[in-house]
Amino acid sequence: MKILTKQQLYAGISLAMLAAAPALADMALDSSRSAVSLVSVKVTGDGSTSASELFKFTSLEGTVDADGNAQITIPLEAIETGVGIRNERMAEFLFETDTYPQATVTALIPPEALAEGSRDIELPATLDLHGQTSELAIPVTINVQGDKVFVNSSEPVLLDTNAHEFSGGLAKLADLAKVFHIPSTVPVSFNLAFTATANGS
Repeated sequence: MKILTKQQLYAGISLAMLAAAPALADMALDSSRSAVSLVSVKVTGDGSTSASELFKFTSLEGTVDADGNAQITIPLEAIETGVGIRNERMAEFLFETDTYPQATVTALIPPEALAEGSRDIELPATLDLHGQTSELAIPVTINVQGDKVFVNSSEPVLLDTNAHEFSGGLAKLADLAKVFHIPSTVPVSFNLAFTATANGS
């Protein structure tokens, strides 16, 4: 009996996963089943206490093409904090939506990750936000069920807002809200649902 080397075994597993992957079709984001949320932390008083709130975006757009190229677009005016004036202030003073109306995330999903079933991977992605780009490595769970693909963050992505030049906007929001400080690291989570489009089936 022939004994396989480790390299041959790994190569065989990879080929088997590729063979199990379906012929990819173009997919569109189902915004009704998708969400991107962030945790806002405000340090109050003398800096010894803090309060956290969950914000979300009410509008999302996205696609995954037949080569696995994924793009998510977030209209930043769609921020929902639960307080109307706060939504307006975030759009105007933080995101500066007149100049930077949207954030875009792009990534290449490997074909073996789109085989039927569920798997955890680290997905390299590029974030274009507020005129700056940053490279991210995002832990995700990808679950493929027929013509539907679900991509969920397996843990919060810790976004460094300083890398996107938000320090001035955060300081302005802290002043308007009369709080001591708003931290620059923001946890972001997401649940994305894609469905094969009719012309890609």
